[in-house]
Amino acid sequence: MAQKGMAQTVLGPVEPSDLGPTTTHEHLFIDFRVMFLPPAEATAQYRAHEPITLRNRGWVGYNQYSSIEN
Repeated sequence: MAQKGMAQTVLGPVEPSDLGPTTTHEHLFIDFRVMFLPPAEATAQYRAHEPITLRNRGWVGYNQYSSIEN
């Protein structure tokens, strides 16, 4: 946990004046399995349960609801 008056970063506590420009954002964990749609094409159904890799990343990006791991 960051010390009072410090910003917690992946490198540890840092003085806010040392950060420079920053943007705020949130990290969310949401279970989207209810949105899963099996691929319509029979030839792509095996991809639904494949781990996401560089080899299939393009397909997952185009079929984001058809990958159970996405």
